[in-house]
Amino acid sequence: MRPAARSPGLKTKDRPSAAGLLRDLARLKRTIFLVEFILIAVLFAYEVFNQYRETQEQQRDLVASYLNHVTSKARILLDLPWSGIDIPSAATQGGIRSEVNPLPPLLELEGYAAMTIVLGTKILAHADDGAGDIFDPAEIFPGMTGIVWRDDDHRASSGSLSNIRTGWLWHGGAPYFTAASPIAPKLEGRPVEAGDPAPVLIVAVRFDTARLAAIARELGLDDIAAIEHEASSRNNEVVIRDGDGHRVGSIVWNTHLGGAFHLLELTLLVAVVGLILYAFGRYTVQRLAMVGSALDRMHANNLRDKAYLRSLIEASNDGLIVLDADGQILDCNSTVNRRSGHPKSKVIGANIGEFLAGVSLDDPEFLAGHKTVRCQMARPDGSTYWLDVGGSRFEDSDFSERYIIVTRDVSARVEAEEAVWRQAHFDTLTDLPNRALFNTRLNGELMRARDEGTQCVLMFIDLDGFKSVNDTRGHDAGDVLLARVAERFRKHLPAEAMVARLGGDEFAVILPAGSKTSDAKRLAKILGREISQPYDLEDEPILISASIGIAEAPRDGCTTSELLRAADKAMYTAKRKAPGSYAVVGENSENGGDGDNGGYRAVKRYS
Repeated sequence: MRPAARSPGLKTKDRPSAAGLLRDLARLKRTIFLVEFILIAVLFAYEVFNQYRETQEQQRDLVASYLNHVTSKARILLDLPWSGIDIPSAATQGGIRSEVNPLPPLLELEGYAAMTIVLGTKILAHADDGAGDIFDPAEIFPGMTGIVWRDDDHRASSGSLSNIRTGWLWHGGAPYFTAASPIAPKLEGRPVEAGDPAPVLIVAVRFDTARLAAIARELGLDDIAAIEHEASSRNNEVVIRDGDGHRVGSIVWNTHLGGAFHLLELTLLVAVVGLILYAFGRYTVQRLAMVGSALDRMHANNLRDKAYLRSLIEASNDGLIVLDADGQILDCNSTVNRRSGHPKSKVIGANIGEFLAGVSLDDPEFLAGHKTVRCQMARPDGSTYWLDVGGSRFEDSDFSERYIIVTRDVSARVEAEEAVWRQAHFDTLTDLPNRALFNTRLNGELMRARDEGTQCVLMFIDLDGFKSVNDTRGHDAGDVLLARVAERFRKHLPAEAMVARLGGDEFAVILPAGSKTSDAKRLAKILGREISQPYDLEDEPILISASIGIAEAPRDGCTTSELLRAADKAMYTAKRKAPGSYAVVGENSENGGDGDNGGYRAVKRYS
């Protein structure tokens, strides 16, 4: 067998570098993804900052609109009696940072009204047990949500100020809380301490000094002037006057951001970070552009190489088949389809063992390329062809185990080899096996009989009267006669027997191991009668006969030459005693023998 053919361009020595390139490309893709993620995060942060700035502006506009509304309602608030406030005089200084609904909730109380002004998360609120309904939330903020008005007990509820009870919470103008009532921990949800920072926009309602003093006394606060000064020291103020134009109170607010960056500082920081990110992004984009260009070129080259390789594979006169680890056909070139007569759709998905009989992926020598398998294939039209099949293992781009099968059409070679073999082992005139093939077959049957402990029978046949046909009618007529005799041999021989022409008009029949002399006698009678039938040559019947000698191994010989010599002697005994009869080695004459028969028994004319 010859080594398996290799597919062009599929060399294993190139795989390590290709795998390394794939890993490098995978790392590069991860790096690109990380850079893209960073850039997106920066852009997102920048967008959030813009949204925050716009939100601050919207909040300022919201506060201005709200304060305008409060101004129109302030006179009602100032004219309300401050009775029924149930706040212990032992209220202490404290602070609060409240995580509440960022929309300004309003509280409905029984008899009296109080207002809560909120921006961000900070609260300024007053509540008591009065009754009445003064402010409508939908009137102040049509889009406000999170506040539920409960008419059954005349209380307002929201997600952060649910069930607020009697109390007063004062948030001064400073960036920290200055005082709180016992309601502060409930609003905050935790204990509060004085001096907690309030880094958000602060809104406060300030009443006239007399009103503030009354409230402060009920709260237990002594430094009324300090509170008033703190509330009035901001530069954003709306003055509230009565009908006579006297000032009765004001509303003030500021935009102090205690504990956080001022807007200018934040802007500078964002600018510096932006410049750094811009420089890094510019460099990264340039590098990515270079990498992208290189990847584009690599991709184009890869596509070109694949197309070139595919064209080579399709142009190959060898059939190429790609299998998965289970032996299922994944791909093949057009040579396979053209040679097998099956369309590609029928080949793809088939198992290699069904498509190529005799090919097994369990044979390591076959997969290593050290062994080829010769298969005879059949086409759908019934014609046959021969293939030499080789295989090898390789890894796909995703490191999956694959096999490639290479098939080569050797039909012409097989036919030529068979022709040479037949020429060396068959007689050209009769198309019967010649002496060389006869010797090989007889030697094999003798070995088999010896191994199995059985017999092997040989018949030696010589034609009677053939020489006269050659002399009277010529060698051409003799050749025709030999061919006719060979046809009669083939017609009446059992399938397991073999008849060979040894030369001239001599033939031999080998019965397989296990046969007996009695089997040879029955066959001798059949062949003798058939050969003695007339032959029509040139419109004139010709009569010949056959003398047959029968020998049995191991009784009459254990080797090819010994058995052939014994059968030859038996044939000559039959020819001498009675042409057209057979003789068996070792059997005595019916009449006891005459000294010339050599211990052979002749049966005349196969009666």
